[in-house]
Amino acid sequence: MQSVSASAAAGGKKRKLASAAPEDASASVGGMMGVNRKTGAGMMGMPEPDLDEQLEAEEAARSAARGKAPAMPRIRVGNRHLTMHSELVEMTDSTDLFKANDFAGLRARLEDQGFLFVRGVIPPETIAAARRKMLVHLRDKGAMREGTQWEDAFIEYQRVWDAKQQSKAAAKKKQRKADTGMAAAASAAAGKMIPGWTVDAESGGLVGGREADDAVDGWRAIGNSRELTDVYDGAALHSFYQRLFEQDADYSSRPHLKSADVPSFSSLPSCTWLRAKGPGEVTAEHADYYYFYKHTDIFSEFYTAAQNPAPAQAKKLRDQQASIDKQSDEQRETCQICHSPEDADSTLLCDLCGCGYHMRCLKPIVDEMPPEEQEWHCHTCTNHPLDYWTCWTALGNISGLDGRLALIPASHRLQGYEDAVRPDLLPRGFTRAFEQGSVWQTPSEIRMGDVILFNMKTIHAATRNGSEKFRLSIDTRVTACKGRRFLEKHGMDSLDDKPKHAVPCKAMAGAISKKSAATAAAVGAAGGDGVAGVFRSQKPRAMA
Repeated sequence: MQSVSASAAAGGKKRKLASAAPEDASASVGGMMGVNRKTGAGMMGMPEPDLDEQLEAEEAARSAARGKAPAMPRIRVGNRHLTMHSELVEMTDSTDLFKANDFAGLRARLEDQGFLFVRGVIPPETIAAARRKMLVHLRDKGAMREGTQWEDAFIEYQRVWDAKQQSKAAAKKKQRKADTGMAAAASAAAGKMIPGWTVDAESGGLVGGREADDAVDGWRAIGNSRELTDVYDGAALHSFYQRLFEQDADYSSRPHLKSADVPSFSSLPSCTWLRAKGPGEVTAEHADYYYFYKHTDIFSEFYTAAQNPAPAQAKKLRDQQASIDKQSDEQRETCQICHSPEDADSTLLCDLCGCGYHMRCLKPIVDEMPPEEQEWHCHTCTNHPLDYWTCWTALGNISGLDGRLALIPASHRLQGYEDAVRPDLLPRGFTRAFEQGSVWQTPSEIRMGDVILFNMKTIHAATRNGSEKFRLSIDTRVTACKGRRFLEKHGMDSLDDKPKHAVPCKAMAGAISKKSAATAAAVGAAGGDGVAGVFRSQKPRAMA
């Protein structure tokens, strides 16, 4: 973001900086786990029961003993406890449309509901290879519990982990082994297991200072390995994206794009994170939009107005865009609220539409000029539909006590993104009334190869990881926008031009510049129920 005067001085060119590994929207809650004595869940060597069925059975038994009708069990989702079957229901499954090759139906549902849950998009063997790669890396760090099969991902106890990290001299191996055994017994009684990981797949950057800097190289090798990239930037997802986004008018109405093998999307592999959810960890409710507009350039680099807005918004969007297109550069940089060309130094320029706004004219008033390297979006662009999507997939089967992704359908159409609540997590439209009236959705079971694709504005969270195992997942980003970066890649001035060269899908995204960790301020805490430090910025790291 920059002011009008700064823009003129810089010749209209923004300064881009290298990035920090992004922060996770998760935090360890409680941290004391151990075997669930009440349910017996998570005991080593025993299959974990289905949480939903188990909770219902227990509540029914208690209610029968009291002579009352059973109450529905409640599940922890983000900062709330939701009642099953009323506040938390089964996620809408779109696999039938996928199997029928009805990608027009999938695209319409994606726009309407803000998400798709589709089974079997990625071959299970591809997921299995990625899971194995990541688990071997964790095993070699001593993160897997001794006496168990590492493939089962049982989490080691904290004191054992500390002992292994501190013991480096080969001469102390025997003594360390004895100490480890004592620590394991003591820590098993306390029930405290090591926390999880969140890692920038491209850079190997570790969120929250999880390990020492010398661990970055190892994680970078994992994130860029063939096994992992085949999941988040491989042929299976590319094929799915191509068929899904070629339904858009800006692509389907231009057959020369398809005939030249120009993709209908831009994958963003540099916006990918590997996650190993630890014990007791949840993901607080939030929208991805806030992190990505503050810490990456994906919006200004690729942005075009949404091609598939809701019917109620379509005319308004067309009229606003037509009005902007008619303005000269001077008119566009004049405050769009008071229409005064004065006070250029206090006028913010939107990085999407280029329009100017006095800081004092905005509601709420902006007191300080945002950092130059940070994008700024006006209230009009911020609250319009954005064709940017998060693709989430699990590295393993998930059910029962494992942390499951949950979201609120159609929440991507909320307003008030220019005025965030729970600092930089949720829009103003996420009111108490909306929150209490929302019905969340989550799959009762997620299998290897299933994906959940959702808008960057869709409000989502995760259930608490109540198991004794790491819950592994990958989340990456994709856009159907075909703005400046897209056109440059294919040697076009506009989509109506014949491309000078077609860039294969896997090479489309390139490296999106991210902001320096030193310039990224802490965004704040989620608040409530002990969930703190959400999207917490980390200290600067030297990335080779």
